[in-house]
Amino acid sequence: MLAIFERYFGLIRTARNDADMLNVLQGTAREFGLRDAFLIEYEKPAVGRNFLLDTNPDRAEWWDSYHHRTVAEMPAELRRQLETEPVVLLGRDRTAMTPPEMRETLERFGFAEVTLIPIRSDGALVGVVGFSGIVPLTPPQSTALQMIGINVFAQMRALRQLSFKATPGTLTKREREVLALSADGLTSQQIALRLGMSARTVNQHVDNVADKLGTRNRAHTVAEVIRHGLLN
Repeated sequence: MLAIFERYFGLIRTARNDADMLNVLQGTAREFGLRDAFLIEYEKPAVGRNFLLDTNPDRAEWWDSYHHRTVAEMPAELRRQLETEPVVLLGRDRTAMTPPEMRETLERFGFAEVTLIPIRSDGALVGVVGFSGIVPLTPPQSTALQMIGINVFAQMRALRQLSFKATPGTLTKREREVLALSADGLTSQQIALRLGMSARTVNQHVDNVADKLGTRNRAHTVAEVIRHGLLN
């Protein structure tokens, strides 16, 4: 496990942008025989999502339409696990009473089986690093996965707090769609109708891009997206 620690800690320390962090997350998933990876930081006081990274761009629909849950809205048992356990495994058994259409959705987006690394600070849940799939882990492997997840999260937070600006090419497919329509002059409501989402979600996508590029307002964000050629 020492070799894995050293390799990934080195990659984490030198990560400088979203693309670097996504590479670390995907590499970690492959290392442990898991699939896609994602990282969420919850806002304080746990009222929503602060930032999100996902190695699978096809899951934008999931985050847009299905996962608006805050820490306070989590099922009590899941919240207890995330607040007390080092690694949380969510298997298919948890969906036994779930409607068939939701089970199909979970399967489609790779969330039927999930491995979660809770991130806690001063006893409070502040985020999670997750992976699609469940694999048998030895105690050393479990510890290694937990430590890598914690360090990825800490580095991502540090970069954000240092006013880190994402490099071009790291926008999700949905973010590009929203900004392309914004560049065409559509309002949030018009974009929402066109893409089948809420105006609130449209604004959240614009805010996410603004955070990545360090822009000041919507017009500035659209201008920078165009300047960097991110809509191509």
